[in-house]
Amino acid sequence: MSDGTEIRILRQLALAENHRHLSIVFIGGWGTVVQNWELALNELGQDFDVYYVETREKQSSKLTRDSVNNLDRISCDIIEVVDYFKISEHRLLLFGSSLGGLIAANTLAEKKLNPVLTIFAGPIERFYLPPISKYLILFTPVAILELARPIIRGWLQLSRSVSKFQLATYLRILDNADPRKWRSVAKHIINNTYWHLYERVHSPSLVISISDNDKFHSGSKAEKIADLIDGCQSISVPTVADIYSKQLAEIIRNHLDSEA
Repeated sequence: MSDGTEIRILRQLALAENHRHLSIVFIGGWGTVVQNWELALNELGQDFDVYYVETREKQSSKLTRDSVNNLDRISCDIIEVVDYFKISEHRLLLFGSSLGGLIAANTLAEKKLNPVLTIFAGPIERFYLPPISKYLILFTPVAILELARPIIRGWLQLSRSVSKFQLATYLRILDNADPRKWRSVAKHIINNTYWHLYERVHSPSLVISISDNDKFHSGSKAEKIADLIDGCQSISVPTVADIYSKQLAEIIRNHLDSEA
């Protein structure tokens, strides 16, 4: 990146016979690992060139001592990825899940991109973490944070509002967490709300909400976000597992076909 930070991009190119001549820049949620998205990404890769962005809080990044890892800077990373791979805005789909949706919204709100379509999956208006995790990340020495993993793991396992699928997903994220990087990014976003970003999005958008209202992704808030975005359409899926499945590709295909 232009500030010296390195992030990893995983690219999968569609086969010529199925290619829709569209590229999807894919931004997952906080700390998510690519294995969580394997089913969805493999299916998307049948039709689209896929660029999976591992953002700055991920284990794979190499941060500089002086970099400011806030939402604006991460949005700049997305712009630089699009520029580096020479992806035309006329062929660009932008996908953001959870916190990735905030990054996408900030990128669009600042008029930095004008994609064919932006997909917000389980979008959020603020950064959600278990209550104890927020204070651990902000105020606890990194060495102690490493010791806190069992506490957070225990909280997740005891949470009645977390499905078995979500639990497996979140535990995989926890196992791959880099506390130093988490703090470097979280301190810039953890105390803010971001309704205003969605109000400033004026490009074609689709919100995918989750009906079962899991602890971190409210279906009603996702619908409110859809209402804030000018001309946005929305669709609901029963569970968060549906977003991580092959169904995600079907939703995107069907939406594009309906707008053709």
